[in-house]
Amino acid sequence: MARQVFGTSNHRDRAKPGLLRRRNVTLKRCRMRTIILILLGALTLTSCGQWTSRPETLPNNTKMGAGTGAKLATIAQRELGIPYRYGGSSPSGFDCSGLVYYVHQQAGIAVPRTVADQFQRARSVRFSELQPGDLLFFHLASRGISHVGIYTGGRRFIHAPQGGKDVSVGSLETDYWRTRLMAAGRYY
Repeated sequence: MARQVFGTSNHRDRAKPGLLRRRNVTLKRCRMRTIILILLGALTLTSCGQWTSRPETLPNNTKMGAGTGAKLATIAQRELGIPYRYGGSSPSGFDCSGLVYYVHQQAGIAVPRTVADQFQRARSVRFSELQPGDLLFFHLASRGISHVGIYTGGRRFIHAPQGGKDVSVGSLETDYWRTRLMAAGRYY
């Protein structure tokens, strides 16, 4: 019987064909899982509407009074626990921009339906001047604004986060949200 020397091509060819096949199958499965996870992540992140790269500040066309922002925050709080639903804009389920759309509609304020349009048409607000009812726009994807929430005060906001989760409270105290906050806007 000939002595086998490890590291030679002859040894690899004869000794481990099953292992190589298993390794190739494992690599293919890992690649497929990665692709699926990337696609699911992209679908989740794009569910809030189209992306845009910079806001346009347009004049505010409604003067509702100081209590309107608090009213918006109160309406949003009533929606806590409602399930996330892609494209949803009713109490049966919300995506992030659908929650903003519904809450403003309940207060008699017309806003666009997608996060991109909400961002572009909102009157810009400085972070230092945030009031309850203001909108917070986040950068969660590879480019532009892709998520929106309703500020409730105390560095907290209400939003519809993603599939499988309910409308909930987020905090700007966490690194995740603080580092992704890009802009704030107002419709009242």
